[in-house]
Amino acid sequence: GVWSTTSRPKTRVFADNNAAPGTSASDSSDTTTDSGDFVQVSRLGNPLVNEAVVPANLKDFFNRSTPDTDAKFLAKVQDPEVPILIESVYGIPNPNKLEGNEAAAKRNDLVAAFLTGFSKDVFSGATFGGLGKGVLDADLNSLDLNAVSPNPAPAEYLRLNVNVPPLKPGDAGYSRLGAVGGDLSGFPNGRRLQDDVVDIALQVLEGVLVRPAGDLKTAVAGLGDAVDANERERPLLATFPYVADPHTGSDPRKGQTPVSFVQSFTSANGTVTAQARNITPAAKGGFAQLYRINPDGSATGLGSSQISEDGTATVTKTFRVAPGTRITLNWRVFPARGSAAQENRGVPTTITVR
Repeated sequence: GVWSTTSRPKTRVFADNNAAPGTSASDSSDTTTDSGDFVQVSRLGNPLVNEAVVPANLKDFFNRSTPDTDAKFLAKVQDPEVPILIESVYGIPNPNKLEGNEAAAKRNDLVAAFLTGFSKDVFSGATFGGLGKGVLDADLNSLDLNAVSPNPAPAEYLRLNVNVPPLKPGDAGYSRLGAVGGDLSGFPNGRRLQDDVVDIALQVLEGVLVRPAGDLKTAVAGLGDAVDANERERPLLATFPYVADPHTGSDPRKGQTPVSFVQSFTSANGTVTAQARNITPAAKGGFAQLYRINPDGSATGLGSSQISEDGTATVTKTFRVAPGTRITLNWRVFPARGSAAQENRGVPTTITVR
């Protein structure tokens, strides 16, 4: 199994570098300096766990935690918020309330999916103290199948049994719903890019694995976001990183080419002049950010300049540095705030300040 984390320096300080004003009245001369140990600010194993299972007041706590302590989230996994909200809005009964159904009442389906994995021993209740009992009778991806883990603990991470033959779209038995659709080579046994994890998570949260047969289970099995293919508009790539470029969301410049520009850096008498010119197309409402590249590869912002509404084609910033200093700089130009998908970065350029 695998899980990943995102970390950032503990402290970020904003300071004014007394830079000369740029080309816009809204020019910023702030610099940012990061320092301190890196601290974990996010974690990811199975998709949608923090978004759909962990309650709002524990999301930050979950993001800075580690899987070896996940047993403390058991009660929240057994009583997630989403079914409560769906019942209140759409009237679909919360599966936690199914009378005489132990697997549903204890949400063994969610416990197995997110904390224990699936195996025949999990199904029978022989491991994990009975957590996950009675859901899926298959040796799939539980840690109790691993000989090096004689006493596995419940933990949330992405599990994969490489002994299960993989299936791809078009193969007999393939389902975009993974194990929910009878395809044990799909999510939650790993996660293929074609797995429709939103539909899978929604159906599992609504109890598709533990509800008795009937009209309600059939209805729950049809829940989804009406997007049944992740590659409908942008096909997956045949080589790493395999995923296609993301959509630009609400970017009003959708369909246009990303901005391009030419950058230059000169100095005289300890004053550095950094310029981004020939910004094409003129990025109305966008901004240009100047960065100093540090020896460790990190970047320190040296201020940004708002590009005027009529599409200013040149942005200039000046600042003081001791003569003889070697610095590495680059510009990054954005077509609009929040539109990082079309960000264009200049090549880091090193100069010796005159």
